[in-house]
Amino acid sequence: MKVVLIHLYLFFSLSLFSQKSECHFTVYGEVIDSTTMLPLELTNIELIGGKSKGISTNSKGQFFLNNICGGLVELHISHLQCEHIHLQFTISKDTNITIYLQHANHVFDKITFAGKGDEENSIEKANGKKLELLKGGSISEMMQNIGGIVLLKTGANISKPIVNGLHSNRVIVLNNGIRQEGQNWGMEHAPEIDGFLATEIELLKGTQAMRYAADGIGGVLMIKPLSVFNHKSGVIKWEYNLVGNSNGRGGASSIILGSKLSEKIPIYWRIQGTYKRNGNLRTPTYFLSNTGMQELNYSGALGYQNKRLKLELFYSSFYNKIAIFKGSHIGNVSDLLNAFNADTPAVRSGFTYGIERPNQQVQHQLLKANAEWQLNSKSKIQIVGSYQKNHRQEYDVLRSSTSYQGPNFNYFINTFTTDMAFMKNQFHKINLTAGVNGTYQSNSYTGRFFIPGFYNKGLATYILLDKNIGRLKLELALREDYKHLTSYLWIGNTLNVSNLKFMNGTFAFQGTYLKNKFWTYSVATSSAWRPPAPNELFSNGLHQGLATIEIGDPALKPERSFNQLLDIKYMTKKFYLETEFFAKKINGFINLIPSLPPQVTIRGAFPVYKYVQQDIVMAGLNLNLKHELKKQMFYKLNSNLLFTQNVKDGQPISQMPPLNAKLWVGKETQKTMFQIWCQATAKQNRYVFGSDYVAPPKGFILLGIDGSMDFKIKHQTFKLNISVNNLTNLKYREYLNRFRYFANETGRNITIRIIVPLQLNNKKQ
Repeated sequence: MKVVLIHLYLFFSLSLFSQKSECHFTVYGEVIDSTTMLPLELTNIELIGGKSKGISTNSKGQFFLNNICGGLVELHISHLQCEHIHLQFTISKDTNITIYLQHANHVFDKITFAGKGDEENSIEKANGKKLELLKGGSISEMMQNIGGIVLLKTGANISKPIVNGLHSNRVIVLNNGIRQEGQNWGMEHAPEIDGFLATEIELLKGTQAMRYAADGIGGVLMIKPLSVFNHKSGVIKWEYNLVGNSNGRGGASSIILGSKLSEKIPIYWRIQGTYKRNGNLRTPTYFLSNTGMQELNYSGALGYQNKRLKLELFYSSFYNKIAIFKGSHIGNVSDLLNAFNADTPAVRSGFTYGIERPNQQVQHQLLKANAEWQLNSKSKIQIVGSYQKNHRQEYDVLRSSTSYQGPNFNYFINTFTTDMAFMKNQFHKINLTAGVNGTYQSNSYTGRFFIPGFYNKGLATYILLDKNIGRLKLELALREDYKHLTSYLWIGNTLNVSNLKFMNGTFAFQGTYLKNKFWTYSVATSSAWRPPAPNELFSNGLHQGLATIEIGDPALKPERSFNQLLDIKYMTKKFYLETEFFAKKINGFINLIPSLPPQVTIRGAFPVYKYVQQDIVMAGLNLNLKHELKKQMFYKLNSNLLFTQNVKDGQPISQMPPLNAKLWVGKETQKTMFQIWCQATAKQNRYVFGSDYVAPPKGFILLGIDGSMDFKIKHQTFKLNISVNNLTNLKYREYLNRFRYFANETGRNITIRIIVPLQLNNKKQ
């Protein structure tokens, strides 16, 4: 973490005519945690140059360096949960230093090489106001303002992130430091995470991502909740969120509260709960039949922390029930083709909160236990274990009064993970993290077949190294993974057991050069791999949520990617520019593509998609710009450009994001903010004619407004946010929405958010 504030207090222990020799000065002081204002024990203070000497702070956060020569002094200050910093100053007398460090509250925080402005505007992060203006939406919708991310949608209620053209199994989502494991193989299986818990979302690439996964070819998305260790004793902190939206006539309510028992009993606690509900959504000209949703989530955390030991227990439960647009389930091929070409769907309705068939219900539970033991000022051991249970039920349309009333698709997946890591700072002047993690996963089902039951086992070792050399930071990550997939597939009355074993390595190397206070350059190269997922190998049947028939290929081989990245940042007090250039070659890229014509089943007529494997190249540019003008005015621009093609025949790759950009113009003061935004999405012209059931729709431009203000009633603070999406009520269809075959996107939506931070003193201060 960064130095928040450094105050140097110089005083004369003797007069200017002191008789001390020039190497008998003392540098002493204390290190304080800027969050808790408590002394920070086991911080390493090292004198650089000459006869290098070092010492660790004591239980009071104090340190003393004796026999220091006068002149320029450079101290290297390090703590396992803080960024290493260098402090330079000139002494000619005894010198007292007080250093305030923002102590890391989350063990997975990424070290940022540049300054504060970099974090606030970073192309790879969404936090603060960025997230506040998206509260009430899904966790995927809260990721949209991160560079390179667009959404893969299934209707209006289901979405998942696409990172530089890659999604699903290639984009790993970490929920509070734990890899999210559900039925995430489906293109419409969104991450089951409560967005109200997120205080920061960060996209990791290269070396930082290697600790968590080898198959995160697109990257690793870290969803960070507020740390339970942020709370203070004597105070119960509350935050209440109330959200209402016009389209769907629904909204959300969420509350979070927590505290620390006392300074003598350093036990921390936090509880949280959310309820959401929407009715049928509306396009500019008609309601979308059966598009309501309900969601109920809750979580709790306990923590214990002393000077060396940190323990944390976290539990969350996520439940949602999502209606599937009725117009996507059609009885025969003739009606299906008519639906493809119709301007409005044949199935129409008015507004209702009712959720009919088809629909899907998902419950996801996560239990996490984390233990950290700080051995000394430079070394730490961390052990993290987790259990996840995901239960998915899908209900098809009833074709007759005698049809089965229960769930047609009933899947259970259980996942156990463990990670053990050793971290050491300044091991031969190199920072080191080394560890091992394991996964055990079982998947079973009842009802309609889509993918077989399976056991998935994984074991990995990794090592991460980084070293600062002046203005240059070098990072290296190495990882080796072993995976074993056992599937059980019934063909008629015969059980076929398949054992697939995969083993391979990954690496990443990155160099970051801070040229001066304005320019930062970063270059990275990496290679990763991903074995085929069970759905890619064995799926065969109706994927109800997407209203498609999907067919896997048991002969699929692992993917191997080779990645290059160049990131350039320019930052002043008022101006921020970041350009990220990337290029990938993926051998054996597995893609789900249309396979014409549609197919008729007893459940209706549906488009057919098949998994194919091909070598591809990808290249692109992500641009992020912010400029603060006079009188607190500003403008911001995000833009994403992606180019993909098949190596063999030079044809473009199906289902890739078109060129898109978003511009904001507004004014922001300490208590108010107002901005108008414009989002432009081009038509996807890189498309093979006749390769899809419906050609890509035309491009579109959306307009919107965001406004926020902080105000007080008596002594209580309130935050009010108002957002308007699709301000002009534009009628359009989006290429990356699989239901574009059947219906338009939703029309104008007005969202009002009220955030009430509360504080209750539970004892006399």
